Amino acid sequence: NSGVHSPYEIPWYATLLGSYSLSGFRMTRLGRISTHMLVSTLETLKIAPNGTCKVSALLNATALDLVEGGQKELFTPSFYFKARKI
Repeated sequence: NSGVHSPYEIPWYATLLGSYSLSGFRMTRLGRISTHMLVSTLETLKIAPNGTCKVSALLNATALDLVEGGQKELFTPSFYFKARKI
């Protein structure tokens, strides 16, 4: 599948990659660190439930892995549904 996509297309992982704009900042490295620190603080203050920090770390790691997989063209997300005849 290498080179299948046009260079003019926006890749599916672009939103996970982040950009230094108002809407894309939260997905940049600095945005992820800031969000994780905020979640950690909220969990320490007992405002957020226990385990929230672990979930934040898992989601951040998953986003990074998805971006890397998309850039290497290892996979593409797909839509799946199961239909059952009634």
